[in-house]
Amino acid sequence: MSEDSIIGFEEEPDYTPDASGPPARELSDEERLEKMREENDEAILKKARLYYLVFTSPDGKAVLDDMVVAYQNRVSLDETNPDPYLTAFCEGQRSVVLQIQALSKVGEGV
Repeated sequence: MSEDSIIGFEEEPDYTPDASGPPARELSDEERLEKMREENDEAILKKARLYYLVFTSPDGKAVLDDMVVAYQNRVSLDETNPDPYLTAFCEGQRSVVLQIQALSKVGEGV
């Protein structure tokens, strides 16, 4: 055991290149960004498909219909008590319902 591992540092393992082919070249910034976009797009589509499956089932539709009535089909601003924090809170609730509807719609075609 080396002194570095005693104080919390571990030695780097020996790297042996893969004998099956040349080492992979490093991606450019543009290629890395494109790869991240593709992976992110796949994750979003997978999530959208899950939203579609959940919220188009009979139980999911019932829950979403309840959420629409409770949070979307109402006015967010109370004119008798124009509290900006309450308005922001209500808009946040409304935003959640809109997000569920949007992702469900995207997931329908996946």
